[in-house]
Amino acid sequence: VDELMTDQTEFTRLPGHQYGVVPWWPTMRPPPELTVDPADRRASCLHQIAPMHWVACWRTAYVADHPQRPPDVPAQP
Repeated sequence: VDELMTDQTEFTRLPGHQYGVVPWWPTMRPPPELTVDPADRRASCLHQIAPMHWVACWRTAYVADHPQRPPDVPAQP
C-alpha cells in the first residue's frame, strides 16, 4: 500500500477523484480543498466509493457534502 500512496497519480483512478475524493494517508499532505484543519480528527472520514468498498478520505468539500452511511462490514470469525 505504501508504494501506491507515495505515487499520487494512482489517486486519479479512485472513483470520484474528479470531484475531489482524495484518499487519506498519514504521511500525505492534505489537499488544498480540505474543509477543516488537518489536525482536527474530522479531517478524514470513511467514504464509500463503490458498493461495500470504503476508503479513508480527506474531508474535502465534495466528501463533506455527500454524507455516507456507516460501513456495514460483516464480522469475520
